[in-house]
Amino acid sequence: MDCGAKLPATRPNFPLVLAESEVVELTVFFADDPHAIRNVDKAKTVRKRNMGGWWHESETKGRGRVHRYRTIFAKKLAPVEFPSAGDPGNLKRTMMTSNRFPSYLRLLGSAFVCASVGCSDNAPVQPRPSEPQPLGDPLGYDVTKPGLYTCGHRILQMTYTPPALPSRTIPVDVWYPSTSTDGEHPKYQAIFEDLLAYNDVPLAPTSWKSGMPVLVHSHGYKGFPGNSGRLMCHFASHGWLAVAPAHVGNLINDTPDPLPLDIYIQRPHDIRAALDFIRDLPAEDELSGKADMDHVAMSGHSFGGYTAWAMAGSPLNIPEFETRCQMGDIGDCTPEKMNVLSGDVSETRAKIAIALAGVGRREIGDANYDLAKKPVLMMSGTLDENGQDQIMATVKNVDLTWVNVEGGCHQLYGLGNSVLGDPECKTLPDEEGFSLVNPWILAYARYHVLEDRSQFVADLIEQKVSISPKVMVEHVGP
Repeated sequence: MDCGAKLPATRPNFPLVLAESEVVELTVFFADDPHAIRNVDKAKTVRKRNMGGWWHESETKGRGRVHRYRTIFAKKLAPVEFPSAGDPGNLKRTMMTSNRFPSYLRLLGSAFVCASVGCSDNAPVQPRPSEPQPLGDPLGYDVTKPGLYTCGHRILQMTYTPPALPSRTIPVDVWYPSTSTDGEHPKYQAIFEDLLAYNDVPLAPTSWKSGMPVLVHSHGYKGFPGNSGRLMCHFASHGWLAVAPAHVGNLINDTPDPLPLDIYIQRPHDIRAALDFIRDLPAEDELSGKADMDHVAMSGHSFGGYTAWAMAGSPLNIPEFETRCQMGDIGDCTPEKMNVLSGDVSETRAKIAIALAGVGRREIGDANYDLAKKPVLMMSGTLDENGQDQIMATVKNVDLTWVNVEGGCHQLYGLGNSVLGDPECKTLPDEEGFSLVNPWILAYARYHVLEDRSQFVADLIEQKVSISPKVMVEHVGP
């Protein structure tokens, strides 16, 4: 018998029992009806690889869209029964009682029952290849949990020339949606291993019509792009492209003291250049043309808060810089450099700015916060407030939201709330902290950048619901 022959699509009986060495691809289509999946956990993602060599993944999102639940059994070394006890409850009953799709269940592709029909032992057994498909609509994902994608990571190199300064070449970290876990974990600065990200894995297809929305991020003083890797991966798992240039000259290992004027120019222009760089990637790069530059969010942690406010359109506090120049604190203050700082460095492609544990009030100046040109989200912790209350008291005309987390420290928005070892910070464990702040940031981006008005997202941003009693929210402006 030809074990490579394709069998016609059939509707199997449950439970489906696979013989030893049988290969089958099973695809289940749900009805375009939210009631047809009412018994399925809408946030459930199952990815599991067993020693027998089979792959199981689920996709179960509501809001009236078509969803897929797919199980691929590769060459099984022992009999297996499907559904198994570990599958989502009521899945079979839900499918069998829905009459909207009479063809909701089909056995597709190649089925080789070599063990049961006497094929030769050395016959190749391969499942039928298929094109990767998007994992549903990311706007249907639950913002409080990781999305359905895994987190891919790459480091690119870009060269550009900031105004009034020499050309510079800097690394650009990118995090993107994947379905692979085959890559090595990145180790930022050769120290901090990110167990949620995978280096150089393939980009997964998404259902965005105009490409992936973009989060561009500015790291902090003496920081590095991966310092907020947990946030970057949260966005990537929800189908976003996260981009973070390294502010060379202000990294963990190369920052002079005092900080030169050049850094204040380079930071916002690094961000703008990184967006241009991703937009203009060569055609052979798999990210080429995949970024939606009409839907961009901009964030910054710590000193990256200065970057975020400046790119939101708040003018810089020029008298402060002039004083430092006169004192000789910040290096060569040429007229050309001062003209750049005096100009508008806002980024029109970014629809929002997010300042996470932000600093830089002297460089912005309290009066200038009210001149920002787009909605701004400030986030802080009660153990690390940096004048956010005074900024709130100053602002009248900007759509400004302040989220303050009880027990939060400076690295709540970076490597983890307790990473620096402060006993007070340990009262809010890292994982709990990430579960509070990352969903809030994503919901804010979806609300303002993608105009998502799904119930939970809208209620959270409009302060009709709270993610936790530990999260305090204030809002001023329009």
